[in-house]
Amino acid sequence: MAKKARRLRPTLLDKLETGESRNMYCRKDAIGNEASVETFFVNRLLADLGYADGSIKTKESIETLTVSLGRKKVQYKPDYVLYANKMPRCVVDAKATDESVDDWIGQCAGYCLTLNRRLSTNPVQFFVLSNGIDTQVYSWDSDTPLLSLNFEDFSWGNPKYEKLRAMLSPENVSGSIATPLIPVETPSFAFNRPTAERARQLFAACHRSIWKSEVCSPSFAFMEFVKVMFIKLWADRTLRENAVTKKYFASGEESIQLPKASVLFSDKWIENREAEGSTNPVDTILFERLREDIEQSIQLRKKKRLFDPGERIKLRPDTIKDVVQRLQHFDMFGIDEDLNGRLFETFLSATMRGRELGQFFTPRSVVKLMTYLAGLQVTRKHQDRVLDGCCGSGGFLIEALTVMRQSVRDNNSLSISEREDLIEKICNESIYGIDYGKDPPLARIARINMYLHGDGGSRIYYADGLDKKLNSAREKDPEIVQNVKELRDNLNEPTFFDVVLTNPPFSMTKSRKNDTEKEILEQYKLATIEGTTKVRSSLRSSVMFIERYTEMLKPGGKLITLIDESILVGLDYGFVRDYIRRNFLIRAIISLHGDAFKRSGARIKTSILLLEKKRKESEPQPPCFTYFSVCLGVDDLTPRASDTDIATARALSAKEAKEIISGYEAYMNGNPGPTVISPDLLTDTLDLRSCVPLFGRMAAHWKSKGIEVKNLEDCLAQSGEEFDPQEFPDELLTLIKVSYAGRCKIDVKKKGREIKYPKMYRVRSGQMIFSTIRAVNGAIGIVPPELDGAVVSASYTVFDCGSAEDTAYLWGVLCSHEVRADIQSAATGASRYYAYWPSKVGKVPIPWLDDKKRHEVGKHILATWELERELKQERSAAAAKIAELGVESSESIRRWEASKPPQ
Repeated sequence: MAKKARRLRPTLLDKLETGESRNMYCRKDAIGNEASVETFFVNRLLADLGYADGSIKTKESIETLTVSLGRKKVQYKPDYVLYANKMPRCVVDAKATDESVDDWIGQCAGYCLTLNRRLSTNPVQFFVLSNGIDTQVYSWDSDTPLLSLNFEDFSWGNPKYEKLRAMLSPENVSGSIATPLIPVETPSFAFNRPTAERARQLFAACHRSIWKSEVCSPSFAFMEFVKVMFIKLWADRTLRENAVTKKYFASGEESIQLPKASVLFSDKWIENREAEGSTNPVDTILFERLREDIEQSIQLRKKKRLFDPGERIKLRPDTIKDVVQRLQHFDMFGIDEDLNGRLFETFLSATMRGRELGQFFTPRSVVKLMTYLAGLQVTRKHQDRVLDGCCGSGGFLIEALTVMRQSVRDNNSLSISEREDLIEKICNESIYGIDYGKDPPLARIARINMYLHGDGGSRIYYADGLDKKLNSAREKDPEIVQNVKELRDNLNEPTFFDVVLTNPPFSMTKSRKNDTEKEILEQYKLATIEGTTKVRSSLRSSVMFIERYTEMLKPGGKLITLIDESILVGLDYGFVRDYIRRNFLIRAIISLHGDAFKRSGARIKTSILLLEKKRKESEPQPPCFTYFSVCLGVDDLTPRASDTDIATARALSAKEAKEIISGYEAYMNGNPGPTVISPDLLTDTLDLRSCVPLFGRMAAHWKSKGIEVKNLEDCLAQSGEEFDPQEFPDELLTLIKVSYAGRCKIDVKKKGREIKYPKMYRVRSGQMIFSTIRAVNGAIGIVPPELDGAVVSASYTVFDCGSAEDTAYLWGVLCSHEVRADIQSAATGASRYYAYWPSKVGKVPIPWLDDKKRHEVGKHILATWELERELKQERSAAAAKIAELGVESSESIRRWEASKPPQ
């Protein structure tokens, strides 16, 4: 038996290495006996040469002939005889890998001689002997090979392989063409490494092309494109390992030239295969082989399912060719780790919208920061186990795999074999993902995503990560049942994981109204109201995941999770915060910008929590690292953004991430700084707005400057004429609102009977109106003279502030960022802040200048407003003059309104 190639580290598609371990037909370790050489090697070679089934006679239908072998006569028949123009043209014999092909030259040559004597015209021109490892091509009347190929030579673009194809093609052996010489091809195929943004544009173009051509759903387009990309990634990797082409990559240049014949993923390769009679060759040749290779690994339980058995690419040949043409000149295997994130983002974002999408995509900058803060460990003796129990498309797992692999590669104390073994162990034993999404099938998508990033998908499971029993009785697919059993067996050790990296769905719940959900809900301590036997009717999934991860982490293990801030601050979630404090040390709280998930359509305020599972419940809470982020996640701009805007946003995000990492490392090294807070600030709410001591921080500074400091409630008096609009059914009321710029303006005019608010306030010129919902955004205004007698809803508080100068001064102070931040700290709620009066908002400290200075500032503001009013009047007068020309007729306005494009 020939010696098997040394096992290399896992790569794309179940160790889909090229070079010594596989060629374009099969893995070297897949062939051994004669039957496997025929099935996995020779049969595929003959199909590539262009022989239809009817042109191949196999051993069962081949006549046994008597041939001369020296002085002896022996009975012999080969494994195949190839026909062209109804005549035998080539004899092929396959042997086991441990047999020498040289031992069968005489028999094969003798068989050719006997056939040609029978047919008199000498139609048989060649015979081929192969044991899969060595392949020899002979002229029928010679024992000296015309061509010798080893296992690795069978790859597109290899000169020996291309010469074999030309020599043994049906056209050549039938005599219709002469065997061509294979010239050395001048490299002329441009191959460029795109930026991540360029890749995203390409993916978007491919999505549009598929959707337009196939008239299909976005979900269908996504899954079919993934199959094509699978082939593209494999083909691009093959170019790096191919003996003919790998030298071109040595320069490290962003753009290189390759020989055209070497590139599989190209329209030229498709056209050549079509000319040989192949229909849709990307599907029938390339995808079929890759799928079969994966299927073998699934049957051996080395891999989880990516594609169904017998699955095909369901796109038309012309659609596939169009996608190939768009991508063929771009090296997709060689660009940064964000590549496949862009692929999945482009296609899934067309499939899902709003909050639903938020559970699939966490902004890349946030993922990278959270993974770095996890401090993943890889040594010879220990490799951290990482889990995401609601992994979506696998973003956290991919980043963890990337970081851990790089850690191994950077360890110069490791030998090459140690590195390979460690990386294989990480891929197969360290990365765990669970997801229960069915449409689209997220666990399968995550596996595909992992494979496209270089493996690691063997521990991604389709299961309900919240089901502690991992009950698979409801599943009908035996493969899923087996996978869930495997997961259950792996998790027998209750404290299994070192690190959890996760972004649980914010809005999903488990309810007792559903029998299946009730069964899961009853497994959770958090579902029972502490100190009672009462159970909660429902529980948010994100809350349940905290308990689930607590049980799965080792003591000292880390939970790095995104969390909806309503859990950190809401009165209804105090029991969750108590659970966190009881089971974890809170190491870091990082508040994210409100727009961090804007690209995902999820308008929700979030924070990153870094929690360390207590070794003993009595462990006291240490100081905690904190950070108010304004750039992370916001750098994930739309594809329409300019390169300059993208680069600027990414640079700001990277700078902020560096500050966070530096501050956190200093904190963990025992060097407290301004971002570290005392543990006694973590005893109630856990959002930074509430627990970081910034409220009223400027008061001492003002006092040091000799400025009087007053509470807001001491500077104004609540006012407003309350009335029920239904009591004035026929009065036309002017409802006003306040912009974020602090300007009062008309919202709508309605009769009293048309207004549904049960209570409203009539306001007077010079009064201040304060929006309970939007004051933190600047919605604090002064009623102008022209709106005297207008009305506001009860969501506003109305104040009298004394003189006009005092009112204007106070308005200027309240609209400042410092005081608005204090109003925000005094407000309740998350995502949307409610500044109830007086509550804590009345205690907001205000700098109160002496009368002269205060009135001076107020007069400046009043003068500015007067100028604004004068400018507005001037604009109105000018507009009236224009209108006299007849350009503002009701007909023209109607025509313009009717012709407006959609927003």
